[in-house]
Amino acid sequence: MTSVVQDVRYSLRTLLRHKGFTIVSALTLALGIGINTAMFSVLNTFLFGSLPYPQPERLVRVWRTSSYSQSWPHSAANFFDQHDQNSVFEKMAAYRFVGRNLTEPGQTAEHLLSLAATTDFFPMLGVPPEHGRVFKPEEFEPGADNVIVLSDRFWTRRFGSDSSVIG
Repeated sequence: MTSVVQDVRYSLRTLLRHKGFTIVSALTLALGIGINTAMFSVLNTFLFGSLPYPQPERLVRVWRTSSYSQSWPHSAANFFDQHDQNSVFEKMAAYRFVGRNLTEPGQTAEHLLSLAATTDFFPMLGVPPEHGRVFKPEEFEPGADNVIVLSDRFWTRRFGSDSSVIG
């Protein structure tokens, strides 16, 4: 115990003797701790916060894994087989990001990042539409894929919240 007390006294005497080094060290530690705390606060808010859906702890994302990658997407055929044979999950949905071009007469064309999803996507998330409706099962048949769900932000920006574009 006495050697620890002696070591602390020696350390304090040395730090007081070299005031410039002590100040630079203390400022470096304070800056590092402050930046670390700020970064954790931001990451905690955006990455570690719960998802904005009812019962987010029940949502699961399933990946196909191999020795080459731990996050390969499923093929459509695999998804439909798993969906038809599912006895574990309450609902299953598939989605993928797709680039689309929106063109209207008299308007400039706009490239959009969209989400192509199966009919269970919105019911699985427990998110009802604010206006209009979500996909019907018969709209998922080949050749009947002309229904879209607009985000509120896009509907407001592009269509000025015009309710005539709904439905």
